Amino acid sequence: MFRKIFWLFLPLAIGCNQSTEVDLSQIKQESEFKRFDQAFFESDTAKMPTEIDRLAKDFPEFFSGGKTLRFWKSQRTDPNQQELYKATQDVFFDFKEVNENLNFSMKHLYHYFPNTPPITFYSYISNLDMEYPVLFAPQAQVCFAGMDNYLGPDKKYYQGVDSYLAFYRQPTFMVRDCIEAISEIHINRKREAANLLDDMLYYGRALYILQKVMPQKEPAVIIKYPPEKIGFCQKNERTMWAYFVENDLLFDTNQDLKRRFIELAPFSKFRTKLDAETPGMVGRWVGWQVIKSFMENNPDVTVAQLANETDSQKMLKLSGYKP
Repeated sequence: MFRKIFWLFLPLAIGCNQSTEVDLSQIKQESEFKRFDQAFFESDTAKMPTEIDRLAKDFPEFFSGGKTLRFWKSQRTDPNQQELYKATQDVFFDFKEVNENLNFSMKHLYHYFPNTPPITFYSYISNLDMEYPVLFAPQAQVCFAGMDNYLGPDKKYYQGVDSYLAFYRQPTFMVRDCIEAISEIHINRKREAANLLDDMLYYGRALYILQKVMPQKEPAVIIKYPPEKIGFCQKNERTMWAYFVENDLLFDTNQDLKRRFIELAPFSKFRTKLDAETPGMVGRWVGWQVIKSFMENNPDVTVAQLANETDSQKMLKLSGYKP
């Protein structure tokens, strides 16, 4: 099944349609990954002191922790990491496409958020740090992508991982996750006494903005759902919304609701026989639909203004949302 899903997403990864509705001609900033993975694992092991000195100059962020030569030698010769590096080269065989995807998306981000400083991107081998596949340091304006976390869900490296989590190991999600991490710093969020609607519309805004920044990506990539889960949401949108409204859940601050509908999970918990068919975090998808309606009905609202807006009741009222 995973292999089937992987091939469904592969055209999105290597053949994105770079259409856009905004003028990017004035965005001069270019973005691409600096390949620490390649530079490090193709370094000469017979000349490690010299190689480490060279790498420290070219990739200073990786050496700021003051690791010893012995440490770097062990990393360079570790058979598991060498295997992971080879696997990334097999999957990301055309890195030009990856960089084009990144650059196109970042130009959109710089367009919508012009005060964003230039960001440096690095690819590296994380030794399967799936808890943090992407790391973004806002103060340093540096983003690290662990390529070995995006080899495809059918790879042996993820066999011990729950299937719904292994699904996130799609190659096409690597750039998407980088852009999401950077976009999030621009989005205001109500945290104190936040109710279910606040969280739904926070993530709805995040997904809407991510799609504006990545117009070349399909909705299934933006929200990271397999096609059948997108289909379920579209088919059951009205029923799900009615459930939230009729059970007076939208303005409830109970944390259990967020665990059921917002937080990472294999499926959402409506406590019906259809639960197993639902995608996890379905409240985010519903919130996305509300925000789409809000923006369609309020064309004067800019993406930057949407990012700053935290009044969920106002957005819901002005959205005219009626699935």
